[in-house]
Order: sequence, then structure tokens, then C-alpha cells
Amino acid sequence: MIERSKLGELIFFCRKIQKVSQYDLCSGLCSVSTLSRMEHGEIDIPILLAQALLQRLGVDIERFELLLGEQEYEYFAQRQIIEDALHREDILQAEQELVRYQEMMAQEKLHQQYVKFLNAKLLILKLSKLEAQGRNHTKKEQKSLAASAEQLLKEALELTILESPKQKHVLLSKTEIEILMTAVQQYGLEKIVCVEEFVNKYESLELKEKIYPLIKLQKVKRLLDREKSEEALAELREGMAIAEISMSYLYCAELHFLYAKALQMQWQEKPQWKQIQKECIEHCKAAYYLYEFDGDCRKKEVEQWGYTVLGNL
Repeated sequence: MIERSKLGELIFFCRKIQKVSQYDLCSGLCSVSTLSRMEHGEIDIPILLAQALLQRLGVDIERFELLLGEQEYEYFAQRQIIEDALHREDILQAEQELVRYQEMMAQEKLHQQYVKFLNAKLLILKLSKLEAQGRNHTKKEQKSLAASAEQLLKEALELTILESPKQKHVLLSKTEIEILMTAVQQYGLEKIVCVEEFVNKYESLELKEKIYPLIKLQKVKRLLDREKSEEALAELREGMAIAEISMSYLYCAELHFLYAKALQMQWQEKPQWKQIQKECIEHCKAAYYLYEFDGDCRKKEVEQWGYTVLGNL
């Protein structure tokens, strides 16, 4: 376990090994001069900043909590309470605990980013509950919640992600990645394209594995809504290529299912429709077995769609 006093040295060592400039690493987090002083042990590194810098370098310290001071430990413990409440979809408790976190936290941008992100997630949870109710009179409220969540996510990202002509590489922490992944699920097609262009600048395979298939998935959903099946299939092939060579099969099932749906939209319009139908069934089966392997109940949705639409699975 590394000592806290050595965090600056660790950041310096990892940065040099990876040939990352100080400017690229600290962009949006702190000034180059501040990072330089931290690396040389001239000033202490706030623990949240150290964590973000190391994560941007692909380093996650195990048992990070052992490095925390008393006040920092309270921050992290309070975050866990909030996130547990969100996981249980207990909106009231999550809101109350987030207010408490805001009252106890320092006025520092990484804390502010976290608050904006969690408030956005709360709005998205409220939105999903309203959509599940399906009542017409909530449409205006749903639109308002979606717009507010999108704005909060935008503000959270802008606190630390600053694109600049001087910046050669875009580096992101886990929190920044999570915000991007949440944001892309709320955006319309045009904004998703902008996020895709942003991610394409990033060289990390980890980020591409986590976000790129999700970007493609969300992009395809919006293309299919516009009945642009050819464009959707091209996007799906790109997304599946990355998803299938990665260490995980995250989003593979849904990508296969959407591929089947995109094929089904066009098979009657093609002279080789029987071959397209066969390919459609193959992708439907792939989605079913991947969901089954993962213990995901969505396999039932795939099975029902397969028999109802394709007459086979």
C-alpha cells in the first residue's frame, strides 16, 4: 500500500512511464504549476484530486480509504450512503443525504461535480418512475425533468473536461467516464455524435470498451426511431466489433438484439430477404443466449419478439 506522502511521486512515475504531459493530465483539474509542486512533494495533494489524476492514468489504488483523513473519510462514507439509497431507488433518502453531503463538503470542483452528477441521476430516476406510470398528464413534467438532468450533466462535465488546442490527449477519470455514460443515454442523436467525436480522440482502450458500444447503441436507437435501418446497421457493426474484442461483453446482447430489429425493418424490401431473415434469427439467438448467460430477464423479451415477429428463435 502506497503512503499518502508518496502519491505525488506515484503520479510523476506513472505519467513519465505513459509519456503523458503535465498539461494533458491536469487539464480541468488543476494548474500545471500546482501539479508540478505536488509531484515534487512541495504541497499536499487533496485526496479526491489525487484519485482523479491517478484514474486518468489508468491507476486505481486498492483500499484508497486507508489514505483518508477524518474529514475525507466522512465525505466518502456519505457518498456511499447516497449511492446505496440510489441503488435501492429510495429517492427521498438519496435527496436528504445529498443535501447533507452538500452542507458538509468543501467548495471544491470535484465535490461540486459529484453533486451535480448525483442530482442528475436523481432526476433520471424520477423520470423513469413517471414513464413507468404512463399517465398523459405527466408529459410536461417528464420533459422538464429530462431537460434539467441534461443540463446538470453538461455542467458536471464542463467542470473538469476542457477541450483545448494545446491538449494532445483527452484523459478521463472514472467519475468523468460515468458522467459521460449517463449523459449519452439522455442525449438526442446530434449530441451523441458530438460525444462520439470526443471519445474518438481518446486513446484508452478501457474508455472505448466502456463508452463506445454504448454510444453506438444509443445512436442506433435514435436512427431506428427515424427508420434509418441502413445507417443503424453500419453503426451496429462498428459497435459490435469493439464490444466483441473487449475483455467483457458489455452491451453485446443489446447490440445483437438491435441488429436483429434493424434487419427485420428492411428484409421485405430486399430481394434476398430469406437470407436476411436467417441472419436476423441468428442475431436474435445471440442476444437471447448472452442475456441468459448473464442471468438477465430481458431474454424473455428477446424470446417473445423472436416468436412474434420472426416466427422462430
